[in-house]
Amino acid sequence: MKVLASLSGAIAAGFLCFVIFALVSKYQLAQVGYTPNQSDKLIDSFIVVVPFAAFGGGWLSLYIYRRHLTKNSNGC
Repeated sequence: MKVLASLSGAIAAGFLCFVIFALVSKYQLAQVGYTPNQSDKLIDSFIVVVPFAAFGGGWLSLYIYRRHLTKNSNGC
């Protein structure tokens, strides 16, 4: 169950990053004076940021899962 909690948090964080970067990319394309170099920088930052966000999301999900288990345990 711990693995499932971590995996779901990592997937959710990765999906959230993807949505945010897609919206930023769409905003960039709509701007006057857009250059393809801007997209290259965005893609490079996406490649760097998403693994950290997925790791952080997995860790946060596991932390919340463990905290929920200890909070609801009856001491047995």
